[in-house]
Amino acid sequence: MTLLASHGFEKSKYVIEYSRTAAVETNFKVQHFGAVLAYASRAIADLERQQHSNEERERLLQLQAEASKAEEKSHALAEARLATMPREEYRARFEQAKAFIIQQYPNMGQLLANRQTSKLHEGAIRACMRQQLEREDMSSRLLSAPDPTEEN
Repeated sequence: MTLLASHGFEKSKYVIEYSRTAAVETNFKVQHFGAVLAYASRAIADLERQQHSNEERERLLQLQAEASKAEEKSHALAEARLATMPREEYRARFEQAKAFIIQQYPNMGQLLANRQTSKLHEGAIRACMRQQLEREDMSSRLLSAPDPTEEN
């Protein structure tokens, strides 16, 4: 049975390339095509390993893209909630987030105590507020989800 009939054109081409590379690495002088067949099983195994790895990489990239889209949507929803929030609630949440950040990062607390907040500080506090809203959103979704242990 020939290499081409057994494996098709693309795999046969890979076997030949693999054989050439392996022969160079081992200083083997290929004198006839039969020598290439000695590398066929290793070459096919290597190709299948690469294909599996590529498929896994594609799957992971797809999962990351989906997670990124979900995160962007969550950020946008939180930003929309912040934008439409009553002034009093916004102020209370701002102070709560500021206190949390000061507790987590004492050096930032010293900066905030010594002067007015900068755009950088306001951005960090707003990000903290957004994260809190996202957590609240997630909690409410979990609480409103049907209990899978309950029967209908």
